[in-house]
Amino acid sequence: MLEFKNVTKQYRSGMFGTHLTKAVDDVSFCVGENERLGLLGESGCGKSTIAQLAMKLLKPSKGSIEYNGKNIKHMSRSEMKNYRKNVQIIFQNPQQVFNPRMKFRETISEPVRIYNLASSPEEEKKIISEHMEMFGLPEELFDRYPQEISGGQAQRIAIMRILMLKPEIIIADEPTTMLDVSVQAQILELLKEVMDKNNITLIFVSHDLDVVRAMCKRIMVIKDGQVVEQGSVDDIFDRPENEYTRMLVDSLKE
Repeated sequence: MLEFKNVTKQYRSGMFGTHLTKAVDDVSFCVGENERLGLLGESGCGKSTIAQLAMKLLKPSKGSIEYNGKNIKHMSRSEMKNYRKNVQIIFQNPQQVFNPRMKFRETISEPVRIYNLASSPEEEKKIISEHMEMFGLPEELFDRYPQEISGGQAQRIAIMRILMLKPEIIIADEPTTMLDVSVQAQILELLKEVMDKNNITLIFVSHDLDVVRAMCKRIMVIKDGQVVEQGSVDDIFDRPENEYTRMLVDSLKE
């Protein structure tokens, strides 16, 4: 469904741009229908860069990224619009996702209108009301601005807006890092429920071993922009082969 082929992302630095830093270094992997893939590693290892490359928020320096066999670099405008609908991302800070000058009434309606998901204002209202109820969100939020609600409510709305599009793949980039501990478990449980009910493929980016273990079935361990090990959850946690992976797993046991 989504495949990285020898993808490298590098940046130039220094006075004359002569120094090259590889944020992602020759990464290859694929994720299939209804898979749960975890990208695990410490901060700065390149896992969030992989997420941004998958969303075409960044362009690879080398290699290619294919969606259903088509290089996303060569997609037409209409193909890219379809890709944007089918491949969605949940960011770390949900309140930065929304326009601070727009009330949620407009914000929530936006994807429905952009992708023509409703044939009438009545159908639009029905779609939104059904999803608000599904996510336990009161309609009084319609008249509030992003800064007037909690981080947990904002993340629920962010996930809800994504689900309204019926995507095939969701990339969750540290989706609970900015939330209170008491809210994190609720959001993760909600996300699992959404994935299972809708058969959506999940790419879950995190440095938290416990969370990745709970959310994913297959794990890729990233270090210095490279995939150092990948395998099933049981393989990674019970039979790690790479020294770095063993260090991460041992830190969980301490």
